[in-house]
Amino acid sequence: MNDLVVKCVTKDNLLENISNIATVVISFINLLFIITIYFKDKKNEKSEKLKNYKYDWFKMIDVRKRVDNLNNLNMTIKQKADELYNDSEDSLEKRNDIMANTLSEINSVMFSEKNSFTYILKCIDVSENVEITKLYNDYQEEYMNVLLMAKAKEEFDISKLVDLSSKISEKFYIFGINLIK
Repeated sequence: MNDLVVKCVTKDNLLENISNIATVVISFINLLFIITIYFKDKKNEKSEKLKNYKYDWFKMIDVRKRVDNLNNLNMTIKQKADELYNDSEDSLEKRNDIMANTLSEINSVMFSEKNSFTYILKCIDVSENVEITKLYNDYQEEYMNVLLMAKAKEEFDISKLVDLSSKISEKFYIFGINLIK
């Protein structure tokens, strides 16, 4: 009788072998799954850290201040263009001097404005820096046109300046949204 029990325990059983093989295969699949999830999490964590890092730098730009500065610059340009347009001075030389002083004042504000974000934006995303700098350059070109028209005592319109200000604000907004997605 003892021989029978021993024979049952030691006898090769097909079901037991299949069960053992299935256990090994399932364990291997679980191991691969865990390793895959681990590396995917590491990659996502690294990506998330980089995104947070860039967003922290983006916050240093202070977009609200950029928008306020552009709005103030629009008002200043409008005021200076009105003064130049309404100035009673007819001498071209004197009007050129007034224009030069006005441009000097506005250019210094514009230069300061562009420098306040350019170095930060270059660190975050060079292509975005190029696009926003191009919009600022277009803005500069447009206010030059407005002031030249005012100097020539021609009617001028600052609506393009306001549109460019809106485009710049929108570009900052979209860039910020893309950073937090």
